[in-house]
Amino acid sequence: MEKRKLLELAAKAAGIQYDIENDKLLVLTKDQKDTYYWDPIDDDGDSMRLAVRLWLNIKMFNPCDALGGDDIMTHGFVEIWREDDEDPLVVEYFRNVNLRYEITRLAIVKAAAEIRKDLV
Repeated sequence: MEKRKLLELAAKAAGIQYDIENDKLLVLTKDQKDTYYWDPIDDDGDSMRLAVRLWLNIKMFNPCDALGGDDIMTHGFVEIWREDDEDPLVVEYFRNVNLRYEITRLAIVKAAAEIRKDLV
């Protein structure tokens, strides 16, 4: 799914009112005096606020943990869960430890989009 569609679904799931400007989501601040671009795929703060707003649980896994090793985590995966669900909403894998932040943000947005799709 393209980035803009993911962001739109995530915003709707979180109840965020937005406009589209230059193919980006533009939202009003709480005091409704200013606007800002909302992009939880690329912004840690937007991503964390989205996860908190939707009560998402984030679990990170490193295969070395299961083996009891002290190896440096070079790959793994992140799961995004909702409370009391039997399965995660989203599972995203990373092969480079430096990508785990990027992959986690993407997983949060995909989970929010899944929530929205379930509501339709």
